[in-house]
Amino acid sequence: MPKSDITNLKISMEKMKTDLEYIKAALSENGKAHEVIIKKMDLWIEGCENRFSAKWVETTLVWIGRIVIGAVILALLGLIINKNT
Repeated sequence: MPKSDITNLKISMEKMKTDLEYIKAALSENGKAHEVIIKKMDLWIEGCENRFSAKWVETTLVWIGRIVIGAVILALLGLIINKNT
């Protein structure tokens, strides 16, 4: 391999090293910005939950679920009792 090719290769490798360092620095900055954005989104979502979620809706849904599960259990018990008699 001629000496000029080796020199060109060394120069290219140095350019690549510089470019990789620049990319690494940019990714680090993007990662920090990403963390800030995620924290802001989390705070916004929590604020919306506290502001717009009604506790009576949650309580109502829980009771409806309990009633439905209770009705299913009673229906199954009724089938078992009717089958045994």
